[in-house]
Amino acid sequence: MGLWYLNIGQLSMTSFLDADYACCRADRKSTSGTYQFLRNCLVSWSSKKQNFVTFSTAEVEYVVAGACCAQAL
Repeated sequence: MGLWYLNIGQLSMTSFLDADYACCRADRKSTSGTYQFLRNCLVSWSSKKQNFVTFSTAEVEYVVAGACCAQAL
């Protein structure tokens, strides 16, 4: 199984992410979402509730950015 793309110029990958800080009122965990495009085709996406509690919006965005980079690699 795999993806096949014609060799038309360079491939470019674009990743997007978003996080909702402490959105769950019961346990104060954040929800995050990421998606990756190769050229203009969606190749990967995820949405999940974090496994831990973060203490700031910046911290949750940093955690999600790391997960997004790991998924892209």
